[in-house]
Amino acid sequence: MLRGRAMFSEQTVTCSLLGLKPGYWFSLLLCAVLCSQSLAAEPEYPAQAKDLLYGEALYKYYQGESFEALTLLNVAKTRGGVKGHADHPLLVEGGLLLAYGMVKEAQTHFESVLAAELEARVPAGVRNQAWFYLGKVHYLGNDLSAAKAAFTRLDIALLSDESPNNYEELLYLQAQISLKSSASLDSASTHVESFSEKSLWAIYIKYNKALLSRELAGDDATTVEQLESVLRSVQGFYFESDEDKREQALLADRIRLTLGQIYLEKQGYGQAAAHLKKVAFDSPFSEQSLFNYAVAMAHQEEYSLALSALNRLRDSRLFTPWLQQVPYALAYLYEQMGEQELALQAYQSAGAHYDHELEKLAQQQTELSEEKLLDTLVTPLNRSINLGAEHIENDAYGRINVRPLKFGIAELLSGERFQWGLRDLHELYKLEDSLAVWDSRLVSFELMLETREAQRNERLSVVKKELEAQRASRWIGEQKRYQEAIKSALVEENLTFFMDEAQMEFAEQIAGVKRTLAVLPSDEDTDEYQRKLARVESYFDWWVADSYGVNRWAAQSQMKQLDGAMNEFLVRHTTLKNELSNGNFQESLVVRVEEAKVRLADLRHQLGLGLESVRVKLLEQMREAIEEQGKEVSRYRLASRHAQARIADLLYRLQEEAPSEPEVTP
Repeated sequence: MLRGRAMFSEQTVTCSLLGLKPGYWFSLLLCAVLCSQSLAAEPEYPAQAKDLLYGEALYKYYQGESFEALTLLNVAKTRGGVKGHADHPLLVEGGLLLAYGMVKEAQTHFESVLAAELEARVPAGVRNQAWFYLGKVHYLGNDLSAAKAAFTRLDIALLSDESPNNYEELLYLQAQISLKSSASLDSASTHVESFSEKSLWAIYIKYNKALLSRELAGDDATTVEQLESVLRSVQGFYFESDEDKREQALLADRIRLTLGQIYLEKQGYGQAAAHLKKVAFDSPFSEQSLFNYAVAMAHQEEYSLALSALNRLRDSRLFTPWLQQVPYALAYLYEQMGEQELALQAYQSAGAHYDHELEKLAQQQTELSEEKLLDTLVTPLNRSINLGAEHIENDAYGRINVRPLKFGIAELLSGERFQWGLRDLHELYKLEDSLAVWDSRLVSFELMLETREAQRNERLSVVKKELEAQRASRWIGEQKRYQEAIKSALVEENLTFFMDEAQMEFAEQIAGVKRTLAVLPSDEDTDEYQRKLARVESYFDWWVADSYGVNRWAAQSQMKQLDGAMNEFLVRHTTLKNELSNGNFQESLVVRVEEAKVRLADLRHQLGLGLESVRVKLLEQMREAIEEQGKEVSRYRLASRHAQARIADLLYRLQEEAPSEPEVTP
């Protein structure tokens, strides 16, 4: 089994010890993409966000809200796509898909953006980074062929110039692929030669290569020689940063532990102890090294040192299967020391310890639930984990930054399968919160529609009364009467009908004079007035006839204006009447809200299925871990009980075989 860098870098709980910063690389890539837009020659690749949804998506991403950013990009797609940024949003979306472990989908996005036809638009450095990180994600997902294919697209020289750190990591990944896929030691050696003089990446490759050579050839002497050389190399490095010094120390401890284990297998107990006692007490490998040291001392009959080491381990929290050996090993050590009474007591104590452990494991199995599982996890600030909350930290791959409260699940928590399940559960709870917000908004919309309906009905009642007060039918009748009168006067050429106001007033005066003359006695004066009136009437008739055309045109023009005003009145009147009975717009809003409620219910159902599926998988992993611990504890319990019976039988036989003392007579 390959260890070293592969062992550390692929485990979440120890990645910080190696200086790996998963969240950093995509931020760097995204910044490079956005900054490169300003360098493009064509104006359609701007440096500023010209599309509102695209700008909001970027803002959400930089706030750590990857799910919301991805949602906004999908919304933009349904509305015709992001405008003014060409294919750069695909790079962003590809990175967000990587954050959710959707490697295949992300690869499709990257390949569409990094196609040959876009080579002139996307800077080579950005293309290189995209392929490097895509290959790295494939490697972390153990898809070695896909990782190798992505790495073949890289410009190695350009990557070496622009990013020496990424270049060295690439060499490491390529060497690891060679070791894992083809078990080729020569190809791994070729990559090692390309590293810088003081590179920890090269040390990891040499370490893994040494273990692989032992596995293939079974030559312990060569392996020990190689590991001793690697240990001297890593101890000779000098680093300025505390992070590098910490990683250097951890790597040295890992090599010492491996050498100690190999020497123990070869029965080189003194050499094993020499390496194991140099492992730092604060190292993650200290307890395993301490146990192996106790084994080495016991074989050298240095029982006091072995006992001291085991007592130190006994006081620690026993959370790994191999540490469950400690109670049994203590009893075994007493037995080897010839302290049979102490050995019997130690075996009894070990059996009781294992009984208690099995009871606890059985209780954990019975009471196992999502709440119990989450109670065993805390955030880096020792806060209880609240899945779905915005303050929960996660890395660029979506994995949540948590640590175990109960060390029994430390190994389970470090697994990628458990981490990704926890991530999925967190995102599903965030989606559940989003649906809750949607639900509250739908309730608000329903209340708004009810209020709008009440206000509309109130306004329509006022409008209805006003329409009734207008008596439109009366005015329509008057219009028709005027139209008929003018039409009849035109046909009859009725001159008096089209008289203007002055003429009508003059005609009234003539009529008044006639009425006055009719009551006067007939004499010369009356006759004279009659002759004058006849001349006036003749003038009046000529005046009316002469102005007939003008008056007729004026009457027809006014009638047209009246017709236009009445038409507008009728249109508005009809529109208002239709609005009184038309509720289509309001009904359409109600229908949209009801459809949204149906979609929300469907999403809730699907979300419930998804939550249950992820929850079941996580709990199943927890049950499997508890069962494995139970099997391990059961083996030591059985061995302790057997040893207890054996020692008890031995002591009984010794007691029976001992000569009895003679009786003393008074």
